[in-house]
Amino acid sequence: MAAERMRVALVYQGSLLAEGVRSLLAASDLHAVAIQLDDEGAEERLRALAPNVVIVDADDEAFRSRSPTALLEPIPTVSLVCLHGGGDHIDVYRKRRVAVGGSRDLAAAIGAA
Repeated sequence: MAAERMRVALVYQGSLLAEGVRSLLAASDLHAVAIQLDDEGAEERLRALAPNVVIVDADDEAFRSRSPTALLEPIPTVSLVCLHGGGDHIDVYRKRRVAVGGSRDLAAAIGAA
Protein backbone atom coordinates (compact mmCIF):
# COMPACT_ATOMS: atom_id res chain seq x y z
CA MET A 1 0.00 0.00 0.00
CA ALA A 2 1.42 3.41 -0.98
CA ALA A 3 1.92 5.97 1.74
CA GLU A 4 -0.53 8.87 1.68
CA ARG A 5 0.96 12.15 0.48
CA MET A 6 1.12 14.96 3.00
CA ARG A 7 -1.68 17.48 2.46
CA VAL A 8 -0.52 21.11 2.64
CA ALA A 9 -2.73 24.18 2.50
CA LEU A 10 -1.22 27.55 1.72
CA VAL A 11 -3.71 30.09 3.09
CA TYR A 12 -3.22 33.72 2.11
CA GLN A 13 -4.73 36.88 0.70
CA GLY A 14 -2.61 38.88 -1.69
CA SER A 15 0.79 37.81 -0.32
CA LEU A 16 3.61 37.79 -2.87
CA LEU A 17 5.69 35.63 -0.50
CA ALA A 18 2.87 33.07 -0.35
CA GLU A 19 2.55 33.13 -4.15
CA GLY A 20 6.27 32.33 -4.46
CA VAL A 21 6.01 29.47 -1.97
CA ARG A 22 2.94 28.18 -3.85
CA SER A 23 5.02 28.05 -7.04
CA LEU A 24 7.79 26.13 -5.27
CA LEU A 25 5.33 23.65 -3.76
CA ALA A 26 3.71 23.04 -7.15
CA ALA A 27 6.93 21.32 -8.22
CA SER A 28 7.05 19.09 -5.14
CA ASP A 29 5.46 15.72 -4.46
CA LEU A 30 3.27 17.22 -1.71
CA HIS A 31 -0.46 17.56 -2.23
CA ALA A 32 -0.41 21.37 -1.93
CA VAL A 33 -3.53 23.50 -2.29
CA ALA A 34 -3.59 27.30 -2.33
CA ILE A 35 -6.61 28.85 -0.66
CA GLN A 36 -7.29 32.57 -1.02
CA LEU A 37 -8.96 33.81 2.17
CA ASP A 38 -11.10 36.30 0.31
CA ASP A 39 -12.69 33.57 -1.86
CA GLU A 40 -16.20 32.54 -0.90
CA GLY A 41 -16.13 29.18 0.87
CA ALA A 42 -12.41 29.35 1.71
CA GLU A 43 -12.89 28.10 5.27
CA GLU A 44 -15.07 25.20 4.10
CA ARG A 45 -12.46 24.23 1.49
CA LEU A 46 -9.80 24.27 4.19
CA ARG A 47 -11.83 21.98 6.47
CA ALA A 48 -12.66 19.63 3.57
CA LEU A 49 -8.98 19.31 2.66
CA ALA A 50 -8.13 18.40 6.28
CA PRO A 51 -4.49 19.36 5.74
CA ASN A 52 -1.59 18.02 7.76
CA VAL A 53 0.11 21.42 7.53
CA VAL A 54 -1.18 24.95 6.94
CA ILE A 55 1.29 27.57 5.74
CA VAL A 56 0.59 31.28 6.21
CA ASP A 57 2.58 34.45 5.62
CA ALA A 58 2.88 35.99 9.10
CA ASP A 59 2.97 39.45 7.47
CA ASP A 60 -0.14 38.91 5.32
CA GLU A 61 -2.70 41.69 5.88
CA ALA A 62 -5.43 39.04 6.10
CA PHE A 63 -4.10 37.92 9.49
CA ARG A 64 -4.05 41.37 11.06
CA SER A 65 -7.78 41.14 11.77
CA ARG A 66 -8.12 37.35 11.87
CA SER A 67 -5.91 34.97 13.80
CA PRO A 68 -4.54 32.00 11.85
CA THR A 69 -5.10 29.82 14.92
CA ALA A 70 -8.80 30.78 14.98
CA LEU A 71 -9.04 29.73 11.34
CA LEU A 72 -7.57 26.34 12.28
CA GLU A 73 -9.83 25.74 15.28
CA PRO A 74 -11.92 23.09 13.43
CA ILE A 75 -8.73 21.16 12.53
CA PRO A 76 -7.05 20.57 15.92
CA THR A 77 -4.33 18.18 14.68
CA VAL A 78 -2.94 20.49 11.98
CA SER A 79 0.55 21.96 12.19
CA LEU A 80 0.88 25.67 11.48
CA VAL A 81 3.92 27.01 9.63
CA CYS A 82 4.37 30.79 9.55
CA LEU A 83 6.58 32.41 6.94
CA HIS A 84 8.17 35.79 7.54
CA GLY A 85 10.04 37.64 4.83
CA GLY A 86 13.30 39.07 6.10
CA GLY A 87 14.78 40.99 3.19
CA ASP A 88 17.05 38.50 1.46
CA HIS A 89 15.78 35.46 3.36
CA ILE A 90 12.63 33.79 4.68
CA ASP A 91 12.17 32.80 8.30
CA VAL A 92 9.99 29.76 8.91
CA TYR A 93 8.32 29.27 12.28
CA ARG A 94 6.63 25.98 13.10
CA LYS A 95 3.87 26.37 15.61
CA ARG A 96 1.47 23.93 17.07
CA ARG A 97 -1.44 24.39 19.38
CA VAL A 98 -1.27 22.66 22.73
CA ALA A 99 -4.36 22.29 24.89
CA VAL A 100 -3.58 23.27 28.47
CA GLY A 101 -5.99 22.15 31.17
CA GLY A 102 -3.86 22.82 34.22
CA SER A 103 -0.42 23.52 35.59
CA ARG A 104 0.99 20.10 34.66
CA ASP A 105 -0.19 20.51 31.06
CA LEU A 106 1.39 23.96 30.96
CA ALA A 107 4.70 22.67 32.32
CA ALA A 108 4.70 19.81 29.79
CA ALA A 109 3.95 22.20 26.90
CA ILE A 110 6.73 24.54 27.91
CA GLY A 111 9.15 21.64 28.34
CA ALA A 112 8.33 20.33 24.85
CA ALA A 113 8.85 23.72 23.19
